[in-house]
Amino acid sequence: MASLAHLPTLDERWLEFARCAQPVFAVHPELVPLRQTIFKQFVEQQTTFTARQRFKQWARLALRQKRSQGDLSPVEVVFWLDSSREVLTEALLPVVREVTAGGVQVALITSPTVQRQIQLTPPPITFSVPARWQPSSRWRAGWHALREIFPDALHPASFDAFCDLASAAANTVEEVKRLLSQLRPRLLVLAADHLLPGSAAAAAARDLGIESLVLLHGAVSPYNAPLTADRMGVWGEVSFDQMVQLGVPPEQLVVLGSPRHDSFPAVPADARQRFRDTLGLRDLPCLVFFSNGNDLRRNSRVAVEGCARWLNTAAAALPDRMEVAVRLHPNEDGSLYANSPLLHVFKHECDLATTLSAADVCAALCSTTLVDALLYNKPVLQFYAEGWPNLADNWRRGLSLRIADETQLVDFLSAGMGRWQTLAAEQAQQVDSVFAHRGRARQAVADYLVGRARRMA
Repeated sequence: MASLAHLPTLDERWLEFARCAQPVFAVHPELVPLRQTIFKQFVEQQTTFTARQRFKQWARLALRQKRSQGDLSPVEVVFWLDSSREVLTEALLPVVREVTAGGVQVALITSPTVQRQIQLTPPPITFSVPARWQPSSRWRAGWHALREIFPDALHPASFDAFCDLASAAANTVEEVKRLLSQLRPRLLVLAADHLLPGSAAAAAARDLGIESLVLLHGAVSPYNAPLTADRMGVWGEVSFDQMVQLGVPPEQLVVLGSPRHDSFPAVPADARQRFRDTLGLRDLPCLVFFSNGNDLRRNSRVAVEGCARWLNTAAAALPDRMEVAVRLHPNEDGSLYANSPLLHVFKHECDLATTLSAADVCAALCSTTLVDALLYNKPVLQFYAEGWPNLADNWRRGLSLRIADETQLVDFLSAGMGRWQTLAAEQAQQVDSVFAHRGRARQAVADYLVGRARRMA
């Protein structure tokens, strides 16, 4: 029996759940694709099956019987992409093109949504899962085994919702196995392996004896561990060490670099002027804060509201010396900054390259932009006060300067360009520890994949 209630942060609760539940997943491998979802939906939220969800289940069983469509001729490598998020597409698609250019036979499996949003050639395989009924008795033993470990966290009323999710995972695994059995690849490569359907794809590959590799697509977080795929391609020494600290065995990790960052830094012409014109900024130095208000459960309200308060204080203290802008996370609505009139809040108005190029100082709580900005030679600040969740260790590694309160923020900004440039130069010395194979990571990943595939021929 284990308790999670005494652990103060979401990260700690997830890692303890994964550790304590590992014996259950070893006995019930069919639940591995749901490992993280079980924690999020049933441990943290205690989701139950509503009448509306029951209706949707019946509708799926009655209407959704379409299978995946596409060319299922045998290939050497299968790539899996089930989201159109830039951090995922930019991690995977350059590698697909590089491997294909090398004369390797590949297939790309995507969702209908990805195909509607991105023009892909040649046409990929469209993944669709027929809905098939699964008896709840199939999942009862696994559910009871988890409840024996976490009786206070898993509510009995969640069982029906658990069965519905487990059935969806089983159907997904079955459909992936059908595809992989015909495609007969030696490798499966994914952009994410911890949530459905990617987690089911990795599990299906393992059942068929097909090796799988997931590519790290963002800053390391506890949710990257444990792996569902056989291995992970990490960016550099830093992410390798971070994953090992999360309990991932070193032999499951390979340093390949970040294909997405091969194009960094992109510096658009007149970026600074376009940035100012778009946001209505004055001709003053600008601090850009990359917000993480999208996940209050993990990042905590006290931290994200504290960041907003510090930024507003800095803008008020330096009214004629600094502009302070906030770039929202793609999944953030901006409501956290509703009472911060001195801040210039934006989301899609300026792309990332323009924003990073135009900024004089970059800051964040735990965003991937903490390392993105290093490639633009910008001084990087990480906001982290005593008592806040420990979300990222960049400042401990010399990759960012810790800002512990609003006074320290104002003092640093007041120090001016000389201090900023000195910090940027110091941090730039760490770049290669973050990004191995800088500028040619897509080739490094492709070489690794081709080598693995050919050795298994």
